[in-house]
Amino acid sequence: MNKNNKNNPLLLLINPKIKYNLNKFNFLPPVALGIIADLTPKNWTTLIIDENINPVDELNLQADLVGITTNTLNISRAYEISKKYSDIGIKVILGGSHASAFPDEAQKYATSVVCGEVETIWKNIINDFENDSLKNLYHSNDFQYTEINMQLFDNKYIIDAFETSRGCINNCAFCGVHVPKTRPYTRKPIGMIINELKNSKNQYFSFIDNNFYGNDDEYLISLFESMLKHNIKKYWQTGVSVNFFKNKELVKLSAKAGAKMLFVGFESDTELSLKELSKKNYIDSSNIFQEYKEIVKSCHKNNIIITGNYMIGLDSDNEQRINERTMFFKELKLDQCACVIVTPLPKTKLFNKYKSENRLLYTNFPEDWKKYCYSNSIVKHDTLSNEKIEQLYYEKNKLFQISGLKIFKTIFVTKSIGGFIYFYYFCKNFGKYQNSFIERLLKIFKK
Repeated sequence: MNKNNKNNPLLLLINPKIKYNLNKFNFLPPVALGIIADLTPKNWTTLIIDENINPVDELNLQADLVGITTNTLNISRAYEISKKYSDIGIKVILGGSHASAFPDEAQKYATSVVCGEVETIWKNIINDFENDSLKNLYHSNDFQYTEINMQLFDNKYIIDAFETSRGCINNCAFCGVHVPKTRPYTRKPIGMIINELKNSKNQYFSFIDNNFYGNDDEYLISLFESMLKHNIKKYWQTGVSVNFFKNKELVKLSAKAGAKMLFVGFESDTELSLKELSKKNYIDSSNIFQEYKEIVKSCHKNNIIITGNYMIGLDSDNEQRINERTMFFKELKLDQCACVIVTPLPKTKLFNKYKSENRLLYTNFPEDWKKYCYSNSIVKHDTLSNEKIEQLYYEKNKLFQISGLKIFKTIFVTKSIGGFIYFYYFCKNFGKYQNSFIERLLKIFKK
């Protein structure tokens, strides 16, 4: 530790920029860094730097200790930052999903690597640092829920972010939630969530769970009723599975509790293609379209915006199948839809399958991790060239382009200006859509 800072050391917590995200992204905060900051001893000064807002290089900051959160999309940049600070003698800790999946790789770029959830071991890590005894590798087999303090982010973001659960009850072939090991599904105490929402000054927020529904109607009913009881008047969105809509009263209650937008994990359109992804999003395989259409109707009936993605590049795909899938989702009339290329995230079932079949095209890691971003075709395909898959990706997404008219329609869907504002900022940050007329209107609303 720098002796000059012994009584008040500086911890720099960094969320690296995703390379292909060239625009400023300030839709929602890096919650994990806020949790770490809140757990850090009070004699420390903690700065959270989100490179999607302020690049570290421009700030030219020094520190006693640097913590960097990682995922596969930002890992190349994470390693760059880590090397920069390591080269000048500052100790760096890497954590997050990618470092947890590949600790041996991450250790080449940092002083220490944390595998798993950090909450229960962070104070031990700080103590080791203060005693100049940091370990190369820390493993966490447990975690504890803490209240997320949004004030740590200084109102830099459009919405706040909270969680009601961790882990997932499913094991989809493409999803990395169970990497490097299976994560049990647990629920956060509702009282803790209500306190977070009461302390939040933002009218807009997101539940950022990997699986918000979790086939747990009883918990969500209790949560929504508690939000209503405590007069939580905010607009929110989250991602849900199709099973969420089996209980019509649950959907109705979510809307009463402020739900204005739901992202639904549809992924595909047929029994065969969904089976490839280890998903079963239907009751009757011969009537999947009608089941999905009822979900759209349920959202709109309850004044909720519905968004979703679908995948192309599956093993069973050919150009005709991709065209049919695109028309399937076009005819669903989601408020927002996008096409993504099947991407085998590290150590998922899909990744392991393609690796064993010697079908991964990009394996010069860590350099090639930047290719694993949902817009590159990175797997050898039997019936389609990789160039063709990428061409279809761009063509199909043009069919779902965001427009001012589509955004204004959400006023009628949600029957609220708040829902319209939420959807516009969502499209601005994720769809890179900007409209000067809407921007001027929003300034009027804010007044």
